[in-house]
Amino acid sequence: MHRALKIPEVLDLICLHISPDRDREPSINASRALARLAQTYTTLSEPALDTLWSFQNTVVHILDCMPTGFWSKIDRSLRRPILRTDWERPLFYTHRVRRISCTDTSFPPALNLSEVFEMLRFSLPTQHLLPNLRSLTWLFNKTSDSSLPHALLLFSPRITQIVLGRFKSRTHLTLLSALGGKCPALTDVRLIQAEIQDASESQTLGTPHIFDTAIPAPILPVPKFIALQYLELKSASSQCMLTFVRNMSHYPLASLLINLSPPPDFASTVDIYVALEKYLPSTSLTLLSMTSNPASTPPGFWIDQPPLQIDEICHLFHFPNLTSVTLRPPTGFDLDDEDILALSEAWPRVVDLSLGSCHLPRTTLRSLVFLAQHCLFLNTLELSLDASIIPEMDQSLPKRIRQFSLVEWEVADSVLASSLLVARFLSGVFPSLDGIRTNMQDEENHDDGAAGVLKSRWMEVEVALPVCHEMRYEERYWAQKACYRSRSLSREL
Repeated sequence: MHRALKIPEVLDLICLHISPDRDREPSINASRALARLAQTYTTLSEPALDTLWSFQNTVVHILDCMPTGFWSKIDRSLRRPILRTDWERPLFYTHRVRRISCTDTSFPPALNLSEVFEMLRFSLPTQHLLPNLRSLTWLFNKTSDSSLPHALLLFSPRITQIVLGRFKSRTHLTLLSALGGKCPALTDVRLIQAEIQDASESQTLGTPHIFDTAIPAPILPVPKFIALQYLELKSASSQCMLTFVRNMSHYPLASLLINLSPPPDFASTVDIYVALEKYLPSTSLTLLSMTSNPASTPPGFWIDQPPLQIDEICHLFHFPNLTSVTLRPPTGFDLDDEDILALSEAWPRVVDLSLGSCHLPRTTLRSLVFLAQHCLFLNTLELSLDASIIPEMDQSLPKRIRQFSLVEWEVADSVLASSLLVARFLSGVFPSLDGIRTNMQDEENHDDGAAGVLKSRWMEVEVALPVCHEMRYEERYWAQKACYRSRSLSREL
């Protein structure tokens, strides 16, 4: 055997070449190649088996390692109870699993999950089934409610990333109380609650949002995650969000993504903003996203619901290190240019900024100048404004404001008069801007046919931008040439 094959890093590179993506199940050819490699030589066996077992999408492969006679591979039924002596061969492989992702298609339809997992739990001779597991995804939509608690068997102290769903009943919340103790290294948590559409099902649960009353109960405390950096809540209610936020004071949270359902009203949105300011550390959070599902808006929701103003948004100015901000409250925003100035000064490091709005904007193109002046790293922007008036540039400044990072702008419900004048203005402030998107959020605010006219005008702006950029470049070039020539003449004189 070549001496290079005695270097562990070389062996890992060989296995990585056979199966490049260890976050997915190896292809059939890759699996066969790794299996042959494991049988070739003892030195190659361990890294090949580690790669082969690194990703799993079911626990059936572990059952297949049990002795003959215990498990029927034809109808996937158990023939006898699992004995402790049956675990010798499976334990040779289970410590190699680093990632497991189970969904509705991960198990045979005829398999009795409850029977299998109960037998595994009672017969397991070790403390953890997968002791070196790093990532767990357990997401069942169509199976019975009893499938989610089985994920408890897969919890291990080395898990850093976990996706659990969908929560359909209060009994599922026992998993939350176990997360903090069994998975202390968690940095990325995603909890997905099932959206309950049937009224009879809602009455059975007592409330359409099971997190509302269940989490604050003393018997089901919200777990304390000492290492949590990423938290995502899908289809969560406002009360669920508030409950989690009030327990985040010691979390080193860097990313917070929330999808609220049903959409929160004005008062609930403000309560969430205030709670974020009160309970989250100011320096750690860098990504904040709060959206809602418009399809779940209850009837009559828009009656007497005022839009959010700068007084409400300023609670989020508590986080100066935000680099990505997505705020789409169902009530919309009511902001002007001075409000955008305050926002740009509060978030100078923002790279991606998305402010959804369902109201006719009071902001103008001046707000873009403020963003260009204070948000030097801004790369993508979603902001609706009134671009019908082209503002005068401030000649008192020692240097013209230009921001070279912005490349894409989602104009949403923005209105404009002259496409060419807007393109000329944008090219002067944002020399790298080349993408204009027109995804109107509220076409009902415009007359019939007006929405299509506005979209076509913004497309004209996008087409004109490269030409305007080239003209700006030519102007600067000849201006510099004239400056050099003037200096040369003055020296000669």
